[in-house]
Amino acid sequence: MVYAPYKWATREYLGRLTNRFLLMNVAQDPVINIPLANTIQPTTNVDEVLKSLSIDSVGTAARTAVQGAGKMLIHTCPLYKRQYIRALGIETASGDGTLNSMVIKCRSAATYITLASQTASVSMWISMALLGRDIILEPDDALYCHVSAITGDSTWNVMLYMQEEYAF
Repeated sequence: MVYAPYKWATREYLGRLTNRFLLMNVAQDPVINIPLANTIQPTTNVDEVLKSLSIDSVGTAARTAVQGAGKMLIHTCPLYKRQYIRALGIETASGDGTLNSMVIKCRSAATYITLASQTASVSMWISMALLGRDIILEPDDALYCHVSAITGDSTWNVMLYMQEEYAF
């Protein structure tokens, strides 16, 4: 006998699955019962396999003194991607601009949702430990910081610790 392409499950394992999913023999009624083959079919969530975890410097954000205080774009989720932001930070690279909040804007929403706010500072950090969960960005969602005061042209370094997957 050749059993090569199959891995066999023990009765104990099938019993545990039967108990876990409350499987039972019932009278066969095709209207209310769906037949279930007595086999185990392993599956893989391809999205989980393709996720990549990275710490990225997404570049710099800049604002001129002429632009003054206001919202400054720091990151946009690319099309066909979904990002799970675990932590993000923004630090002053040059200039005197100060930050007092970090907000998210969903592509379809007209309003901003505040993720964190603080007294005016030259840097800002947010992590999932602070929020209790990841920040999930769908394609074209954007993160902004609010510049509270600026008298000279300023730039900030932006860092993200995130997991990314394809989104269709």
